[in-house]
Amino acid sequence: KPIIVHGTDPVAEVMRPGLDGYLSTPDAFAATLHEVLNHPEEAERRGATWHERVMHEHTWQRNAERVLDELFGGGHRG
Repeated sequence: KPIIVHGTDPVAEVMRPGLDGYLSTPDAFAATLHEVLNHPEEAERRGATWHERVMHEHTWQRNAERVLDELFGGGHRG
């Protein structure tokens, strides 16, 4: 499903606008929702791209790998 999120700095660091989902503001939410509803193929593509990124880059396992890489300099995966 397409994701519409408030474009705060932490979110903007993770979500790539135009690729993964929709960054919006409270004032622009209605216009963003209108865009999603009027372009369902684009919304579906962004939702699929976001899901793929989350499942590849933002899992607990991936976070643990990043921490171990930081602590031990890599090479811990097996």
